Amino acid sequence: MLASGLSQPYYLEFIDDASENLPYTVSLIIFAFIGLTVGYYSPLGVALGKRIKSFLPKRDYHPRAFSAPGTVLLLLGTLTTFLAIAIGISGYQKDHMIASYDGLIFLTTLFWLQGGFLLSYTILTRRDIDFQTILISSFFILMSIIRAMFSGSQGAFFQ
Repeated sequence: MLASGLSQPYYLEFIDDASENLPYTVSLIIFAFIGLTVGYYSPLGVALGKRIKSFLPKRDYHPRAFSAPGTVLLLLGTLTTFLAIAIGISGYQKDHMIASYDGLIFLTTLFWLQGGFLLSYTILTRRDIDFQTILISSFFILMSIIRAMFSGSQGAFFQ
């Protein structure tokens, strides 16, 4: 759809010379997946993975440890969404002049997805429902509703 010109999503404004850079990006992604596949299935990748494993620290965090970072990411993502709406990067009132830092601001609006994943993980791995679970669930639902109201898209309620 994108290559045929039938679809013109708003994020194409963030890409310099999209007709030239997008095919180049797709070819880089294809080569990266080929390299990833070769790395997974070659004996050299297995040996290298075992050697690297001995240097890396082994971490096993309890799911409750993710509630604070998840909350911070959810708040940061929501606040940068409000900032993006205020300066005209997202929402209904998109600015036609794109500055160099607008792509970075747009990407930081996605922090709420990472925070939502961490909070969902902490909620779904618990065996019991306590006050902290109810508090995290309420906060997560409230922030999702607020973000959907200000996103400028009716489809955001279904995310």
